[in-house]
Amino acid sequence: MECDSREVDGRQVGYRACGPPDAPVILCLHGLSLHSGMYDELGTALGAKGWHVIAIDFFGRGHSPWPYDEKCSVDLLVEQCIGLLDALDVEKVALVTGHSMGGGVAVALASRFPERIERLCATAPVGLTNGSHLSPPLPLRIFFAMPQSVAARLWIMLGGEHIITGGQEREYGEEEGKSILAQKQVQLARDNLIKSRAHGFVTSWLSTLRHFALGHGARGGKCARHVRA
Repeated sequence: MECDSREVDGRQVGYRACGPPDAPVILCLHGLSLHSGMYDELGTALGAKGWHVIAIDFFGRGHSPWPYDEKCSVDLLVEQCIGLLDALDVEKVALVTGHSMGGGVAVALASRFPERIERLCATAPVGLTNGSHLSPPLPLRIFFAMPQSVAARLWIMLGGEHIITGGQEREYGEEEGKSILAQKQVQLARDNLIKSRAHGFVTSWLSTLRHFALGHGARGGKCARHVRA
């Protein structure tokens, strides 16, 4: 897949694409700590079968710098997706697919713009809610109550990137006998963090967690309530 970018409402939005430009479109949405690179292999395979695949970089990941005047919300990410589709002159998507956080955004996108989405596939979706039913541990609430810039510096000082990749290693392991897929997942987490941090990854990641845990910007919850069975 080839990397490119478009300006959407004065902001740079990065994405990867492949396949015939006039073919039916598959829109791919990545998870919280990943970027569009997670779809390289899948997108290339689908492109070879005649689909036009677009994988977006959510703000603060890959080649989409974080807009520091914004707090993360499902509205912001849905608007980013629609803005990119408009910039690419894509009126209708044959399939939108998302993993983890991307799955939650995919559901919100399809529920708000059903006339532009034909089919939906969400893998282990996690939504951004209004947070009213969640009660994070006290240390986490204190951490999220800090100013964003202070929290970001503290996260870097504590080695946040090692916490994320360490979690991948604990889940999948790297000892001999583990599957190639599991090892790729660990390497993907490492690569994504290295590639994403320079574009405001830490700030974006923290803002997303803060929104999910404490309900900053409750508009995301409205999207979830409007999803139709």
